[in-house]
Amino acid sequence: MNDEMREAIVNRAPARQLKDLAQQAGVQLIRASALELVRRDRPHSRKSTVSPLWHDEIGAYLSPHRVCLVRMQRGVRPKPIAEHEQALESAHAGGWSAPLDALEALLTQPDWQGAHLRVVLADHWARYAIVPWAAALSSTGEQLAHAANC
Repeated sequence: MNDEMREAIVNRAPARQLKDLAQQAGVQLIRASALELVRRDRPHSRKSTVSPLWHDEIGAYLSPHRVCLVRMQRGVRPKPIAEHEQALESAHAGGWSAPLDALEALLTQPDWQGAHLRVVLADHWARYAIVPWAAALSSTGEQLAHAANC
């Protein structure tokens, strides 16, 4: 620190003037010094700095008669950026093969790549069972065996 800088501090000079005087005197600001150290001592990372929460997401809905896709651009305000609906004409209505083949074909297209995929299945393929509660069951294995026998 030189006399000119001391005098500017005593006279309560604006911060911009103090920064200019410091740089003229050869003082490096803390921010610039820190950035230089980071750039010099650390190799450039190839790892993505984008939070996984911000990656685009593709929502796929599969049913025996149609496949629907929507690509959501993530961020503070997610918004749909691409949509597609495809009707399926299948000889085996209710089978898995036609919807899965259509989904596979769609996901090879550029609009549907490079995003996380979330799949929702139609109720047609879901099976539900009401199992009475048994408080005496203590392990997951016992609970699964009980549900299988109901």
